Amino acid sequence: MDETCLTSGIDFDSNVMSPTDDDVEDNIGSIANFQDDLPDDCEPYTFNEENADCGNPTEMLVNPENDWINYISRGKIISPSSDLLKVGKIINQEFQNYHGSFMRKDPSIFETIANRVEKKMKNITIPREVLLCLIRTRTYIRLRVINKKISAANATIKQKRKIKNLQIK
Repeated sequence: MDETCLTSGIDFDSNVMSPTDDDVEDNIGSIANFQDDLPDDCEPYTFNEENADCGNPTEMLVNPENDWINYISRGKIISPSSDLLKVGKIINQEFQNYHGSFMRKDPSIFETIANRVEKKMKNITIPREVLLCLIRTRTYIRLRVINKKISAANATIKQKRKIKNLQIK
């Protein structure tokens, strides 16, 4: 085995790979390009400017963790508040109860789940637009997972057909 590939850029004493400035700029550039593709109502800081309840920038934390996310963001990521995390757990629970393991095709599912979540929120004031954005994001994540499963199943079927065609010939 070539020793140069084992020692290039890795500090084995701390088991941490040090990013170069080019790596950091590339990652931030790809994040910026991703943010350009987001809809206007899901832009970063959309809700934070209006609602301080959503969280605090990581640059304002007293003892920030020295992890990769804080290094990349340079303290510009919003750390969610405890209320927002509680609401996120309620949303996930209600989402699972409403949809089950797949997706229901009822009209206005965002509104239905938001109404169910608002009934369960106690002493938590999160604006409805933030709630709807979280539900919409959760729905898109579920759809992506379902699409990946379908794609994997289709790839398996396609592979079996190829093998079957080879055996026939």
